Amino acid sequence: MAIPYARFTIVSLTELAGATTNVAYILRDRIDDPRLPGGAVDYIHLAGDVSYQDVWLPDAHLVSHYDSASLARAIDSAELSKVIKPLDERQRPPQAGFALVVALPAPHEASLHEAIEITQRIALHVRGSSRLTIHLAIHEAGTNRHAHYLFSTRPIDANGEFGLKQRDFVARVRHRGDQAKVKVEVKEGIHWPNLSWETQQAFFVELGTDLIVDPIAPSPMKHLTDRNELPAARLDYGSANIDIIQGPPLLLVDGLLRGRSTLPVAAVRQLCGKFFVDGGDSHIDRILMSKEIVTYADLRKPSTAAFVTTKPVHDLLTLATEILDQQGQSTVVAATGADEPAVVVQIARLCENASADHPLLLAEALSNCEATANVLSNPETRLLRIDGLESTAITDALALRPGRPVIVPHAELIEDQPLASLIVAAKKAGSRLVLGHVQGAQTGTVRRQLAAYAADVLASPEIPAEQDASDVAGRLLRAGLVRHAVELMVRGGFIAFGDRLDHRPHKLEFIVCDDPTRLVSTHNVARGAYGHSGLHYAPIAPSIVQDALSVGEWFVTTDKLVSNEAIECGEFFQIAAIDRASGVTDVMIWDERQVIDLKLDHAHIQPAAAISLRQAFGLTAPVQLTIEATDPRRVWAALLLAARYNDGVKIFVDPQIARNQLELVEAARRSLLAALPHQRTQCRDANADASMLGDQFFWEELPKNGKDSTPAPIIASQEVRNRLAYSASARSGLNLLQDLCSSRNPYCGSFRERALDVFSPITKAFVRHYAGEEVDGFTARHKHAQSDPDADLDLPPDLDEPTNWTIWEVQLFIWDLSSLELEVRLGRFRDLPNPLVPWQKATLRHNDRRHNRPGERDMV
Repeated sequence: MAIPYARFTIVSLTELAGATTNVAYILRDRIDDPRLPGGAVDYIHLAGDVSYQDVWLPDAHLVSHYDSASLARAIDSAELSKVIKPLDERQRPPQAGFALVVALPAPHEASLHEAIEITQRIALHVRGSSRLTIHLAIHEAGTNRHAHYLFSTRPIDANGEFGLKQRDFVARVRHRGDQAKVKVEVKEGIHWPNLSWETQQAFFVELGTDLIVDPIAPSPMKHLTDRNELPAARLDYGSANIDIIQGPPLLLVDGLLRGRSTLPVAAVRQLCGKFFVDGGDSHIDRILMSKEIVTYADLRKPSTAAFVTTKPVHDLLTLATEILDQQGQSTVVAATGADEPAVVVQIARLCENASADHPLLLAEALSNCEATANVLSNPETRLLRIDGLESTAITDALALRPGRPVIVPHAELIEDQPLASLIVAAKKAGSRLVLGHVQGAQTGTVRRQLAAYAADVLASPEIPAEQDASDVAGRLLRAGLVRHAVELMVRGGFIAFGDRLDHRPHKLEFIVCDDPTRLVSTHNVARGAYGHSGLHYAPIAPSIVQDALSVGEWFVTTDKLVSNEAIECGEFFQIAAIDRASGVTDVMIWDERQVIDLKLDHAHIQPAAAISLRQAFGLTAPVQLTIEATDPRRVWAALLLAARYNDGVKIFVDPQIARNQLELVEAARRSLLAALPHQRTQCRDANADASMLGDQFFWEELPKNGKDSTPAPIIASQEVRNRLAYSASARSGLNLLQDLCSSRNPYCGSFRERALDVFSPITKAFVRHYAGEEVDGFTARHKHAQSDPDADLDLPPDLDEPTNWTIWEVQLFIWDLSSLELEVRLGRFRDLPNPLVPWQKATLRHNDRRHNRPGERDMV
């Protein structure tokens, strides 16, 4: 499961370490460096998990000067040349670079080229317009795929020489205190988990998938490098979050929103799935049915809640959008442009005739006000810190006055809730609010939609005539300016309203279906149309029969090929020749001839006559695309795909989605993950209604026994938890297994010895885990953590996942748990006197009910 983990550290230059040791460890390679003892650093013994590596330099011609090893040595040499005092005599070692580790989606969630795209997007965001060098790499550590970055601290010029250190690269450091003892305080910087979450989630939305990145827990756990501290830390982490989940729904949802306007219900389910074996269904139902919570319908299932927020947030955002919609009467104006200089020019123009009162500049970081402050007369600059304040308190805190210009130069960086509070407060105070919106930040699709909506409604972007319309439309869509993007695409002829009945495909044309459930039917229709063009396409089937193939036919891989490891999942290829005797097929991919064996990969390829949005994202072949917009949840993603492939692309909008340009704008806004409350439809979740009705007949409160009511953390992956959720006897057996193996049970030793003889491998792993022993299956790289100074560069051990278990192994685990529960019922543990204490027997009886309730010990 994709998680928003990111860790930023400093790479110090010492006698034994520096950029060379960092790069050698990341690449699992040997790098020669005469500065180090032995003349080299060697990590070849860790080789095997590097799937991607690259070096980013500001100028293309510098690529021939530096590879990974030479760049690392150059970074250390540039820093060492500025050092006067010997390294062993310095109290603080010099900073040679910055290291960043980011968790990436697991291989079953994202292909390698998709993981590379996420890695590169994060690097582009961090580097910005600076000329710093970046080394990137991806480790395929089982399910714990992650990316490594090494940023230099000094920019490099066109001649390959490193310049002065860039000290405000990722953090603005401010000094406070007297001259005798200066206190260093970081005021502004990048919130790394938020950056990781937003980048991954925005990418998943672009792909047209339903993947939701794990939300940041209400009580986040501190990542540890010492494995001995993990059991106690995990227990505290689980207990704290379970208390919050079982507490008031208003506090839980408000904490998960983190300033946003709405939250996917799937994110709440994923949070509960971490701490409850049954997924926390009863708690989710209680949250969705709370009077303090507002739920919004799924666009495809009106009776199912897909998004959630609190009633105060709903009311606040609704009022703010009403103010923005009062065009001509609103006191709010907006300026938008491709970059900051363009926005600053527009802000200066809007403030030319402003009152003589000193303008007020507001931002999340003071550095965001500097460019605008240079073009205004004597402005006052403040940080926007108004969370939880009422309108009157905001007016007093910010000194809002009638007619006073209030300017937010980078509104695209302000979350929905504080921006809505500012809009409401400025309206009541009579202040003139100017919102600047930089499109290049590419926010507004998964969060911060209110600023994008204001710019979309109130501003008119200036588009140079020489810019390509599709490029501009793509930038506007990623920035959340849907209205202006749709106008450009309609004018450019990209969009047609109606179905595709009369359209006959060309030989090099793929049909893109935004609804995965319609892919097979769309492919079958396309096969008939292609037949009239003289090209045969095989039907979509679980496995492709060689006799169904034809030369010239296009395919896309659905998994990494066994017969040719160079061909990744999601690659398009065209059949060049077929050897029907041996099963070997020659294909053309990236203008290169490759060979695949259909006997090994017949189940890993799919005909490309009709493809999904996700498959089309990785398309590089020179073909035409016909996009069908039929899914209301993926309208924005379909528009973005059409904007990316500007040549030979046509998007047909289903009449049930939109019949004209205005309806298409509203449909695209609703399909955004960050859609505002007034763009959604309120509903009560039908499943939660039925569940809460059942509570009236199946509720029984169980006694709580202090610490004993807090479950131990589970060591299984999300897939195992999901399978446990559908078996009441297995959930009960898991609770019994925990109790029987616990050190509180005086007969735990006898049971453990017996269990290790009869149970399956997964159950044995749980037995050892609950007994406090080391569990097999965790990555072995932590065994050298104490002796290796660079071992902490990887993900912390608390993010390690168990070995990937097969479906059969998981099923054996379920059977073991169910049989354990049955044996306890039948009294077959008489050789272990009183293995269950009375309250555990009560829990066992209570687990017979169809629904599990908060009073039970069914959480792991």
